[in-house]
Amino acid sequence: MGYGLTETCAAATFSEHDDTSIGRVGPPLSCAIIKLIDWPEGGYLANDSPIPRGEIVVGGPHVSVGYFKNDEKTKEVYKRWFYTGDIGRFHADGCLEIIDRKKDIVKLQHGEYVSLGKVDE
Repeated sequence: MGYGLTETCAAATFSEHDDTSIGRVGPPLSCAIIKLIDWPEGGYLANDSPIPRGEIVVGGPHVSVGYFKNDEKTKEVYKRWFYTGDIGRFHADGCLEIIDRKKDIVKLQHGEYVSLGKVDE
């Protein structure tokens, strides 16, 4: 199992061959610097307890410098780090788990945030 995006030149994390856990994408590769940043609007904070949660941002030499001929999109998601829009949490053993996506979360009329991926019909 692994995690990465085109903007991170494919992989940013990768599970060990003997890791049989489900739902986790492994620890960061040696070239990747991954951190979680607060996204208070969605209720995810990097200092959440017992497991910190937040938007996944990726840095390192394998991250592209921007989008070809698209300065507007580049300025939106490249702020020294690449802002993935994914929400994750790190487990005690260093493995990353993807738990949500910012674009899947909408704010209701009364200010409550709901993940569209978790809404049943």
